Amino acid sequence: MEKYKCIKAFQVEKYGDEGELLDETIEIAEGTVWQVEETPYNFVAGNDAIRLIGTGKVYGSWLEIYQEKLDEHFIEYDLDKHFNELTDKYGYNKGTLIFHGMPVDEVLAYTDNDAEADVEAKASFSE
Repeated sequence: MEKYKCIKAFQVEKYGDEGELLDETIEIAEGTVWQVEETPYNFVAGNDAIRLIGTGKVYGSWLEIYQEKLDEHFIEYDLDKHFNELTDKYGYNKGTLIFHGMPVDEVLAYTDNDAEADVEAKASFSE
Protein backbone atom coordinates (compact mmCIF):
# COMPACT_ATOMS: atom_id res chain seq x y z
CA MET A 1 0.00 0.00 0.00
CA GLU A 2 1.11 3.54 -0.68
CA LYS A 3 2.44 5.53 2.26
CA TYR A 4 2.81 9.27 2.62
CA LYS A 5 4.78 11.44 5.02
CA CYS A 6 3.42 14.83 6.10
CA ILE A 7 5.90 17.56 5.16
CA LYS A 8 3.78 20.57 6.15
CA ALA A 9 1.54 20.51 9.25
CA PHE A 10 -2.09 21.55 8.90
CA GLN A 11 -5.38 21.59 10.82
CA VAL A 12 -8.47 19.52 10.05
CA GLU A 13 -11.95 19.47 11.55
CA LYS A 14 -12.54 16.62 13.97
CA TYR A 15 -15.43 14.20 13.58
CA GLY A 16 -16.96 11.87 16.14
CA ASP A 17 -17.45 8.12 15.92
CA GLU A 18 -20.88 8.57 14.33
CA GLY A 19 -19.62 11.02 11.69
CA GLU A 20 -20.81 14.13 13.51
CA LEU A 21 -18.73 17.28 13.18
CA LEU A 22 -17.22 18.23 16.54
CA ASP A 23 -16.42 21.76 17.61
CA GLU A 24 -12.65 21.27 17.51
CA THR A 25 -9.76 20.77 15.15
CA ILE A 26 -6.72 18.52 15.25
CA GLU A 27 -3.28 19.09 13.82
CA ILE A 28 -1.80 16.71 11.29
CA ALA A 29 1.82 16.97 12.39
CA GLU A 30 4.83 17.23 10.13
CA GLY A 31 6.73 13.95 10.02
CA THR A 32 3.75 11.68 10.60
CA VAL A 33 3.33 8.76 8.22
CA TRP A 34 0.00 7.74 6.72
CA GLN A 35 -1.07 4.79 4.55
CA VAL A 36 -3.70 4.88 1.82
CA GLU A 37 -6.70 2.72 2.67
CA GLU A 38 -8.59 1.42 -0.32
CA THR A 39 -12.26 1.65 0.61
CA PRO A 40 -15.46 1.69 -1.45
CA TYR A 41 -16.75 4.68 0.55
CA ASN A 42 -15.57 7.56 2.69
CA PHE A 43 -16.91 8.36 6.13
CA VAL A 44 -17.19 12.17 5.86
CA ALA A 45 -15.70 13.29 2.52
CA GLY A 46 -16.85 12.73 -1.05
CA ASN A 47 -16.04 9.64 -3.12
CA ASP A 48 -13.05 11.31 -4.80
CA ALA A 49 -11.32 11.95 -1.44
CA ILE A 50 -8.38 9.79 -0.38
CA ARG A 51 -8.63 7.94 2.93
CA LEU A 52 -5.39 7.78 4.93
CA ILE A 53 -4.82 5.63 8.01
CA GLY A 54 -2.20 6.70 10.54
CA THR A 55 0.89 4.61 11.26
CA GLY A 56 3.50 4.85 14.00
CA LYS A 57 2.77 7.79 16.33
CA VAL A 58 -0.65 8.37 14.76
CA TYR A 59 -1.71 4.69 14.59
CA GLY A 60 -5.48 4.39 14.85
CA SER A 61 -6.15 7.82 13.34
CA TRP A 62 -7.76 8.32 9.95
CA LEU A 63 -8.00 11.23 7.57
CA GLU A 64 -9.94 11.90 4.39
CA ILE A 65 -8.44 14.51 2.09
CA TYR A 66 -8.52 15.50 -1.55
CA GLN A 67 -5.64 15.17 -3.99
CA GLU A 68 -4.80 18.90 -3.88
CA LYS A 69 -4.26 18.78 -0.08
CA LEU A 70 -2.30 15.53 -0.40
CA ASP A 71 0.01 17.09 -2.99
CA GLU A 72 0.53 20.21 -0.86
CA HIS A 73 1.18 18.54 2.51
CA PHE A 74 2.57 15.05 1.81
CA ILE A 75 5.27 13.22 -0.09
CA GLU A 76 5.27 9.56 -1.06
CA TYR A 77 7.20 7.67 1.55
CA ASP A 78 9.13 4.43 1.13
CA LEU A 79 9.74 3.02 4.62
CA ASP A 80 12.23 0.39 3.48
CA LYS A 81 14.29 2.97 1.63
CA HIS A 82 14.22 5.33 4.61
CA PHE A 83 15.25 2.54 7.02
CA ASN A 84 18.11 1.48 4.73
CA GLU A 85 19.36 5.06 4.39
CA LEU A 86 19.43 5.50 8.17
CA THR A 87 21.15 2.19 8.86
CA ASP A 88 23.69 2.83 6.09
CA LYS A 89 24.50 6.23 7.58
CA TYR A 90 24.44 5.43 11.32
CA GLY A 91 24.85 1.66 11.50
CA TYR A 92 22.11 -0.88 12.10
CA ASN A 93 21.39 -0.25 15.80
CA LYS A 94 21.59 3.55 15.83
CA GLY A 95 19.74 3.77 12.51
CA THR A 96 16.98 1.54 13.91
CA LEU A 97 16.55 3.76 16.96
CA ILE A 98 16.39 6.91 14.81
CA PHE A 99 13.94 5.23 12.42
CA HIS A 100 11.62 4.55 15.35
CA GLY A 101 11.58 8.13 16.51
CA MET A 102 14.49 8.72 18.86
CA PRO A 103 16.15 12.11 18.34
CA VAL A 104 19.36 11.85 16.31
CA ASP A 105 21.45 13.80 18.81
CA GLU A 106 20.32 11.51 21.63
CA VAL A 107 21.13 8.36 19.64
CA LEU A 108 24.53 9.67 18.57
CA ALA A 109 25.44 10.11 22.23
CA TYR A 110 24.99 6.33 22.72
CA THR A 111 27.94 3.98 22.57
CA ASP A 112 27.53 1.16 20.06
CA ASN A 113 26.94 -1.25 22.94
CA ASP A 114 24.24 0.99 24.45
CA ALA A 115 22.50 1.31 21.09
CA GLU A 116 22.57 -2.46 20.61
CA ALA A 117 21.16 -3.03 24.11
CA ASP A 118 18.38 -0.48 23.52
CA VAL A 119 17.38 -2.12 20.23
CA GLU A 120 17.29 -5.52 21.92
CA ALA A 121 15.22 -4.09 24.80
CA LYS A 122 12.79 -2.63 22.29
CA ALA A 123 12.48 -5.75 20.19
CA SER A 124 8.76 -5.07 19.93
CA PHE A 125 9.37 -2.17 17.53
CA SER A 126 6.68 -2.12 14.86
CA GLU A 127 5.54 0.41 12.26
